[in-house]
Amino acid sequence: MAYPIILLVALLAFLAASFGSYRYGKHVCQGEQATVVADAQKQAIDSANIESKAATKLAVGQIAREADARVRAAGIRRKGEIDAIAKARPECVRDADSMGLLLESIAAANGQTPTSNSVSDALSSAPTPR
Repeated sequence: MAYPIILLVALLAFLAASFGSYRYGKHVCQGEQATVVADAQKQAIDSANIESKAATKLAVGQIAREADARVRAAGIRRKGEIDAIAKARPECVRDADSMGLLLESIAAANGQTPTSNSVSDALSSAPTPR
């Protein structure tokens, strides 16, 4: 009669060992998956940080260029205003220097550099007195 009890104990021991092995394997697998997920998250964060730094650098550069253009345009506009005040005439004639400042101001406001300081013939001729 002791023979069936030994088989029952052996069967229970086998089942307990199998269940324990299953639980241990599941625990190890979850730990490996957690490591893989953590590594993927770290890579995603690093990639986002690199992209964010590049976008910030680009935005700061663009803002600096816009600020430089505004300062340049304001300086040119002030030169033109000073010139207009200094050369104020009732007939509103602009000489070559005054026209050059006007064209430079317009080009700066449009974000361009003036191509030439020449004045067209129609603008350079003084109006006839009335």
